[in-house]
Amino acid sequence: MDKSQQKHFQKILENRRRELLAHVKQCEEELAEVQANKPADHQDAAPWERRQAMLRGQIEEERDQLEQIDEALQRLEEGTYGICAECGQPIRKERLEARPLVQYCIECQAMLEG
Repeated sequence: MDKSQQKHFQKILENRRRELLAHVKQCEEELAEVQANKPADHQDAAPWERRQAMLRGQIEEERDQLEQIDEALQRLEEGTYGICAECGQPIRKERLEARPLVQYCIECQAMLEG
């Protein structure tokens, strides 16, 4: 992968990281607000609990994505981004464009899932 491609993927990853951080912050603020407004009526508690669970799940999922982005940025820095973690062959640029966090070429991914 040449320097311009590295910079291209770094920009994609950093932009996505910023978006996720902003959304996680927004969800955390919303969760705090939801938690502060616990309904007194038990009948209203179910939607309140579902909303909390949904927000917690979303925060957890996005934090996982942030971790994957940080790992991908680390691979970029180390020069291993775009190299299959299984076979060591380059991952096709089209695959990286579609899924910038992938660590495996399509063939190895299929084997690992198979």
